[in-house]
Amino acid sequence: MNDLSKNPMVLDTAGITSGLQGKRVILNFVEWVSPSAVDESAVLKDANGNVIFNAICTTAKQNLIKYFGGAVFIGELNLETLDSGKLILQLDNK
Repeated sequence: MNDLSKNPMVLDTAGITSGLQGKRVILNFVEWVSPSAVDESAVLKDANGNVIFNAICTTAKQNLIKYFGGAVFIGELNLETLDSGKLILQLDNK
C-alpha cells in the first residue's frame, strides 16, 4: 500500500506521484525493496520527466539503493515503472 504521508514515503504502485507538487523535495535516498525476479525494473522521474532512479534487478529479492546526499528537486516525483516490490523514498525534513 502506498504511504505518502510519512517519511520515508513508500510507493508500491506504478503510475503514482509523490503528492509533492510545487514543493521543494530534499532526497536522501531511494531504495527498491524486494524486486521479485531478474530483469524487472523500477523507474522514478522528477516533475520534468528526468529519470532520477532507474534500476534493473540482477538478483531476485536483493534490495537496490541509490543515495542522493540531499539533492533538491522541485515538485512531483513520478513512479513510472515498478515491476515488483516497493520503492522507499527517504526525504530530508529540513
